[in-house]
Amino acid sequence: MIETGFSIPASAVQGLILNRINARDEGLATGVFHSPGFRVWPLHPCSIVEAADDELPSNLPAAIRVSLTHRVAKFGIPEAAPDEHFYDRSVAMDAYDFTRGQAVRGVPFKASDGVLLRGADGVQLWKASQMPHVITAHGVIRGMAGESEAEAGNGRNLFTVDAMAPMVWQGLVVLPQDAATELLESLRQDNVVAFGKSRSVRGTGVLHATEAEGIPPEWQVPAGAERTVLIAQSPLGLPDQTMPSQRADEELRNLAQGWADANGLPDVQEVWVNVGIRFGWNRHATPSGGAGRQAAQRVMLPGSVIALSERADDAALAIALQAGVGGGRERGFGAVSVHPGTATSLYEPEPPQRRVGGASDRQQATRRVLDMRRHVARLPSPSQIRAVQQRLVSSGAREARAYLKRQTERTSRIWFIWESIYGEMDELLATYEPEAVAAALEVLADLAIADQSREEN
Repeated sequence: MIETGFSIPASAVQGLILNRINARDEGLATGVFHSPGFRVWPLHPCSIVEAADDELPSNLPAAIRVSLTHRVAKFGIPEAAPDEHFYDRSVAMDAYDFTRGQAVRGVPFKASDGVLLRGADGVQLWKASQMPHVITAHGVIRGMAGESEAEAGNGRNLFTVDAMAPMVWQGLVVLPQDAATELLESLRQDNVVAFGKSRSVRGTGVLHATEAEGIPPEWQVPAGAERTVLIAQSPLGLPDQTMPSQRADEELRNLAQGWADANGLPDVQEVWVNVGIRFGWNRHATPSGGAGRQAAQRVMLPGSVIALSERADDAALAIALQAGVGGGRERGFGAVSVHPGTATSLYEPEPPQRRVGGASDRQQATRRVLDMRRHVARLPSPSQIRAVQQRLVSSGAREARAYLKRQTERTSRIWFIWESIYGEMDELLATYEPEAVAAALEVLADLAIADQSREEN
């Protein structure tokens, strides 16, 4: 089972942004990479919308990784649940003895995982276990040509992928102004992007970016808060040591105190920490990590909490958050956000609804695709079909047809695969609305995946 987390890491977002800028200005991209004014926060789920929608929903809440200190009632929470069904020791600052099984109204609390949504409805908890997923599976036979099954060691494997379903992610990025202008212009021209494993088949979406006005919600201390509480959103890098000489909480306290002193913030009062190891891959060889492998580094994991002794000045806090905690900015480390306060309700979104308008077009286009599949021996690969679909979604039918026409000029092997369905594909793009054709191509790509799975088995 290959499982994906609900968070799109800051390093992945950072790489996408740098690649976008690099395609327009290589010198600018190099300068941005080394600039202390460039910092990225991870993208976290904040809403569910219909996958076909291309408009950015209004009034999206800020999504902040839930803290290690956050607890929620273990058993069901009814609508309009009272505040005491949620608890966060970093905010409440009162005694709660988990070891004795103490609980409000007899309901035990348990640790949470997910995001805190800070929006017009206050602070809501979207539990990771309630986020929608898509599960797919495919078989692979391993072995060299000419080997029998016995010689290959019966190398048949079934791979199952548990990935996040289509939804809306949101995050924050700080960029120098000239780089921000280039990024916005790039997205105006083409905002189709892809993250993760098998990006051309899954992980494709639309990226929107807007310039924040004033202090973003992720940096705002809740009104009435007596002290500033911070939550790590990406790993916090620790200094390299062969054998750590301190406990993890002492290391985080020292790291955070040095950061607070350097930025004129109040002293660190308490910390709650989870420590781990992170390594990464790079297309260039690294002296310490081998070909393409970055050296492992000890980090404080996302969800770790830093509580200051009093409320920090807003302007000083904004500068400190942009600077980040600890090193490793180029690897997406050091991003922290302000704790938005204890959740008061669960986020339980309505399932996405299909549009009623244009349904007949989608049905007709899908029938054409199914008929097309019946009389061809082999479909193009899922990534080839997705390439047509992506251009259709991002640039319209004309660009999609132009891309399709370019396949006639490719190698004979590629043209052989397209030749049997080229005419019908071109007619499909010319006849129906882009939304209907995009839905039909989704079906065609799924059929191509099924064909590949049968061949592998």
